[in-house]
Amino acid sequence: MTKREEMDVILQTARLYYESNKTQSEVGQQLHISRSTVSRLLKRGRDLGIVHISIHDPFVTHIHLEEALVERFGLRGAVVAAQTEGLPGKLVRRRIGQAAARYLEENLRDGEVVGVGWGRTLYEVAQALEDVGAHAHIEVVPLVGGIGQVAPSFQVNELARRLADAFGGDWYPCFAPAILQNELIQEGLRDTVDVRRIVDRWSNLDLALVGIGNTDFESEFEVLFVGYLDPEMREHLRAARAVGDICMRFFSLDGSPSAGGPPGILGIELEQVRRIPRVVGVAGGLHKVEAILGAIRGGYIKVLITDETTAAGLLQA
Repeated sequence: MTKREEMDVILQTARLYYESNKTQSEVGQQLHISRSTVSRLLKRGRDLGIVHISIHDPFVTHIHLEEALVERFGLRGAVVAAQTEGLPGKLVRRRIGQAAARYLEENLRDGEVVGVGWGRTLYEVAQALEDVGAHAHIEVVPLVGGIGQVAPSFQVNELARRLADAFGGDWYPCFAPAILQNELIQEGLRDTVDVRRIVDRWSNLDLALVGIGNTDFESEFEVLFVGYLDPEMREHLRAARAVGDICMRFFSLDGSPSAGGPPGILGIELEQVRRIPRVVGVAGGLHKVEAILGAIRGGYIKVLITDETTAAGLLQA
């Protein structure tokens, strides 16, 4: 067998075993070789550098980046999920979610009132909380109304329920829609008994857990909210130089609130967010750097939970 032929067999074996998830016996049957030969070829592939195996610890954090973020931006705390470079976006969000779940497990206390926003990374937090080992009798309230025609990660009531259940606490659903036709309808809904019970708690939150959205109108943002933000509204937000949002409240790079969003939002105001003692922002990805910077500069988040690539991008920016 020539060197080239050996390499071809190693590549075939490695792809069937690692990419197609076949057992060594199945690989051997398909390539008409013995199981022991498959094992030898896989080892040979590692020795030649064709196959690289890496183990990502979901709990390891990057302490130097955490310290740098706290010092540079005056944050109360930061958690940076390490070993995320090169991972696809979904896995990065999962790692951030696991780090956030661990932060909550270590920091939530009995009797605290917790507000929760929405977003794909917060959804990963909820997933990771299924294995939480702590118990704290907390109260959880949504920070924004619901949206029907979007992904599960933006179903705020479900996120609130799962957070409360994970810690053995209580939660209060908000059955009103987040985006309304005008401020008059919004004000009317806020005066109903059920919604008022939620809104009143926004002034007494001990901690808020929020996602940080970015206004990339050509991709993620437009896909998620295509049925709720018309072209004129998106142009207004562009003109206002909005870079991100928290619970559909938009802000610019310097942190100041941006005009141009939906006229009737049933959700917490940015000024209210700023007054919450602990606001934990959970977000990652280089496309979120400007949005995270705006949230920090506006004083909307006190603790940031992100990944190492995003942390480095924030420090460079």
